[in-house]
Amino acid sequence: MENHTGALAVPVGAEYLMYLRPLVVVGVANYGDSHSDEKWKKFVAGNAAACAKDLVGRLPAPQ
Repeated sequence: MENHTGALAVPVGAEYLMYLRPLVVVGVANYGDSHSDEKWKKFVAGNAAACAKDLVGRLPAPQ
């Protein structure tokens, strides 16, 4: 498998994941113009990660 995908490991028992629709969770850390502040990037990334963790925690357990 590594020769074709570059995978270092293949999860066993998670085959159902390929049938789930992907969801991208991103954080917005600036206004999209010159008003960019580096101090917000870690804060925004942490909040996006917390939201993603909460969403994953709400997924039903596989049968």
